[in-house]
Amino acid sequence: RDALSDYMGGFQGNVPGGNFRIIEVISHNGRSLARWVLQDADGTVLQLGASFAMHDQKGRLKNINGFSPLSASDTAS
Repeated sequence: RDALSDYMGGFQGNVPGGNFRIIEVISHNGRSLARWVLQDADGTVLQLGASFAMHDQKGRLKNINGFSPLSASDTAS
């Protein structure tokens, strides 16, 4: 939890006003795949990405791996 909080604090310093918008989440058997966009404060898309996660028995994040940037041919619906 502390590591994620530290990471997000660094992100906020590097991309002031930036945010992630989730495009799609697919989940099955304790695993999930999320497609997302990183936007700046004005809503301009800076990057497309995807994250794969594993969840514990209570559905909490156990492990997460992000992949970015995705191909420019991917669309942010």
